[in-house]
Amino acid sequence: MNSRFHEFFLLRRPALSLSSLLAFNKSIDANPEQYTDIMMDRFLTREFQEALFLASADLYYSFEKIMQGDYQGDAKPIYRALYRYFVRMSSRPTPFGTMAGVCTGEISAEPTKISFPESAKMVTKTQLSFTALARLSRAIASMPNILPHLTLCSNTSLYRFQNIYRYIRRSGRDNDRFNQLEVESNSYLDLVLAQSKTPVPFGDLTAALINAGLDHSNAQQLITTLFEQQLLYSEIDAGPIQQNGLDRLLRSLEKIPSAASIIKDLHKIKYIISRRTGINVICERLHPVILKYCPDIRADQILFVNSTLQAESCKINQKPVAIIQNELDELVPLSSPTVNNELDNFTGELFRRYQTRPVLLLEALDPDTGIGYGNRSFSGDSSVTDVTDASTGPNDQFYYNNSQLEDLRLTLYEQSISQQTQKVHIRKKHLPKASKQSHRANDGTYLMGKFIADSQKNLDNGKFKFSLSAMGSASSFNLMARFCSDDNELTGLVSQAISCEELVDAEVIYAEINHIPSDKEGNILSRPHLRKYEITYLSVSKTAKENQVTPDDLYLYTPDGKQLVLWSKSHDKRVIPRLTSAHNFANGLPVYRLLCDLARQNAAPVFNWHWGHFSGKDFLPRIEYKHIIVSVAQWRVSMEMLPEAHRKNTSVQQLRELLKKRRIPRLIQIADGDQLLLVDCDSTVSLDMLLSMLRRRRKLRLTEFIEPAVQSFMVAGGESYSHEVIVPFKGNTSLSWPKVTAPKVSNSTRQYATGSEWIYVKVYMAPSLADQILTENFLPFLTHLLGQAAIKKWFFVRYNDPGYHLRIRIFAGDDKNRVFEILRLFCDQLHVLLKASKIEKFVIDTYERELERYALIEYHLTETLFYYDSLSVCQLLSLSNKGAIPKWQIAIRSIDFILNSLGYNLQQKRAFVQAVHGSFYVEFQSQQPLIYQMDKSYRSHISQVQFTLSNNPENLLKHQIDECLQPSLDHYRHISSRLQDAPGAETYISSVVHMFLNRLFSDSHRKLEFLVYHYLKKYYDSIYFKLKTVTIL
Repeated sequence: MNSRFHEFFLLRRPALSLSSLLAFNKSIDANPEQYTDIMMDRFLTREFQEALFLASADLYYSFEKIMQGDYQGDAKPIYRALYRYFVRMSSRPTPFGTMAGVCTGEISAEPTKISFPESAKMVTKTQLSFTALARLSRAIASMPNILPHLTLCSNTSLYRFQNIYRYIRRSGRDNDRFNQLEVESNSYLDLVLAQSKTPVPFGDLTAALINAGLDHSNAQQLITTLFEQQLLYSEIDAGPIQQNGLDRLLRSLEKIPSAASIIKDLHKIKYIISRRTGINVICERLHPVILKYCPDIRADQILFVNSTLQAESCKINQKPVAIIQNELDELVPLSSPTVNNELDNFTGELFRRYQTRPVLLLEALDPDTGIGYGNRSFSGDSSVTDVTDASTGPNDQFYYNNSQLEDLRLTLYEQSISQQTQKVHIRKKHLPKASKQSHRANDGTYLMGKFIADSQKNLDNGKFKFSLSAMGSASSFNLMARFCSDDNELTGLVSQAISCEELVDAEVIYAEINHIPSDKEGNILSRPHLRKYEITYLSVSKTAKENQVTPDDLYLYTPDGKQLVLWSKSHDKRVIPRLTSAHNFANGLPVYRLLCDLARQNAAPVFNWHWGHFSGKDFLPRIEYKHIIVSVAQWRVSMEMLPEAHRKNTSVQQLRELLKKRRIPRLIQIADGDQLLLVDCDSTVSLDMLLSMLRRRRKLRLTEFIEPAVQSFMVAGGESYSHEVIVPFKGNTSLSWPKVTAPKVSNSTRQYATGSEWIYVKVYMAPSLADQILTENFLPFLTHLLGQAAIKKWFFVRYNDPGYHLRIRIFAGDDKNRVFEILRLFCDQLHVLLKASKIEKFVIDTYERELERYALIEYHLTETLFYYDSLSVCQLLSLSNKGAIPKWQIAIRSIDFILNSLGYNLQQKRAFVQAVHGSFYVEFQSQQPLIYQMDKSYRSHISQVQFTLSNNPENLLKHQIDECLQPSLDHYRHISSRLQDAPGAETYISSVVHMFLNRLFSDSHRKLEFLVYHYLKKYYDSIYFKLKTVTIL
């Protein structure tokens, strides 16, 4: 983590106290005959009924019938459901409607002081729900007397492929179904779509079409049709990134004379919302007004409510936060980088198909003409909903891999079983040695959890525990952004923190992802403008035009098949997408998912305990590390654990006996994903709820409830409250994103098919035979052709896709007869090798140049360099085989020779090697044993390294290697003169050196290349510091 915390946090707290729930349970147990009366007294309060209406309107209406004496049937399931909501409202701090709220707190040097007024009431912020606002906006925009007065813009999913336009159209009640459609290009359509790339008034589009030859009526009809078919969007559509959507809609309509009656209705809606009546009453009064425009909307869909805690003081002393941070730093070595299979597979496929060429984002993700993204892409008229029904969810795409954590799990589990204890501790001896973590400046982590202390004073004195709920990365503010619209102080703090982190790297653009998957998800995604730039996809942006980044402006490319880069053509900068929202994007559209996955690319590793394959055990202990409760105790209970005779008609008492036998404590939670429901094992009504769920599901997972029922440091009005805090941490401001060069589209010929001047053959074989075949078969054959002037140059690379093979490229000129004759002769050679079982197969293919990767100079010069390098490597391979010289020695001498040929002095060589080594370190940082082994290996080979790199005239090895490299010398010097310190020159050179090493090593290229650079770094550093010491003396 290696970062300081921001000086603020977000406190989350349920509306009702934990004390009130336990007292309620006790009251029912003491007076079971008054069960119904006690329930009614509790649930008839306005506070509870408003919360219930927002959470479940159907249950609210059923309860209303019970109150009126009109309910038909058994009321017990209704009371049980009401009790569950009461439990949620008293024990779960996750904000939802009026069941729980938030407030902004300060982290400072002052003593901890969190206090609320005696009543501890929350303030509600009521507004139109996104569903209501979105449907209302669309209905108004589609009116014939309104549309001609609006500003329109083109659908942001639209792109052109040959003579057709492809775009995504929404459908469904919640705007949550998607179809990819095609429409043929024509001059009028081209004109409208070109003009509407930026917002343009309907009237201006009409005038442009009239100038192009259409009459007024047909021009308006065409624009209306394009709007109805969603090729055009209107300015008044609701977007997730905005504030005061109803006011904005009113301002847009006030300038339209024909909107007078609509404006009157909108003011009425605004007035009703502002009245201090019950939420259910507001919805019932709003419903008939909104039904005029949205005939299928329900009353419970109209409002969206957030709740704010009215704290008298909300401060936490910085000492306990610093303690937690330091202890999490110590746990970080147990973390691992997240592996995203979907993103990695896409990046590899992009590299395989396009090499380093930039490809339009929308083109690359098209499943028909591009690659698509993941297994949830769609094409033609297929609906995304049909595909996402079969999705496997994010857990199949994101996973963690850490063998050290696996060993620790086993140790702790066996300890708890052998000692019969429900609590075990991670000790210092259990932790692997900490390594330098490469956290990006924008990768501020956050932690979420609960302070467990008898008092606020004890918290400040270090007498506390912190129950860690979660730790996350990529953005500290995902869980805060939704509440910024209701809290100006929080908005300011979050915006300032984001700005500071973005200023670290001015070479990239951080752009907020502006997308709305469906109307019903709009409330979760709604947030104010927190960043300067936005990527808008199937949504509308309310930010300034110059700060909007549209998908048709974005390119994807990968410089190495591992790192995926998003580039804005108009801004000429790398774009880092950001989703400052807690929305689960796993089932979203391909473009949305890719952008969100990119937001997490290279995210800092974070520590979150997970039990792995132990998760299915019947019992798992609590785990603590110093002050941190890493994981709470867990139990699995099932109907099968009860005596067989009791399974059909299990009583609460029998369940109580089972829980006692399992040593399950009084307060536990039913865990269903991230949904937690408190159970009081001393309460009959609470155990009845647990038994009902157990009968229905047959098995449940229970977790311990860690907060004390009394003496909590979170007290208001003499009652204890459950709580949760979210603490954001700053990123490492000393690091920025890896530098990448702007993608360039070359005008040189890119592809050479069979029969053209370049011959391309892939020859598959065992890696162990490659060197022999190169030096004994291919080199003599090709040297003979060069001697006869039948070919001009050739080169090879080693590859694995997935079969190991050599890629042979031969430049034969433009005489087609000669090309086919050379190809025939080469095939004859290959058939001989096939017969001898030296190769497995060969494939004649199309040669595609990596024009973007080597764009700094004419590509034919790079190919010539590859030719000389191939000759040199073949001679070095023969030298290695004859003299039994290790390839790593040849490699370090060769790189030193190349850098000298380029005119590098010691300081330049050291800087170059350090930069390349750094990128390898990031790639292999999770493999600490490998890095340790390389250090050890260098120490054992240090004398050989020094000998190999020395320029002693008596050094025979130096002369042998340098002689093999001599053919390349002049060409490297020529390349150096052409580069002339051009931007991106270091990247070009590192690519060329990488390909040299690719030719030299038979396999394990990345690890061996890392080893070579590790040796060179160590050697250059030692020479540099020796010279520096001599200079000082």
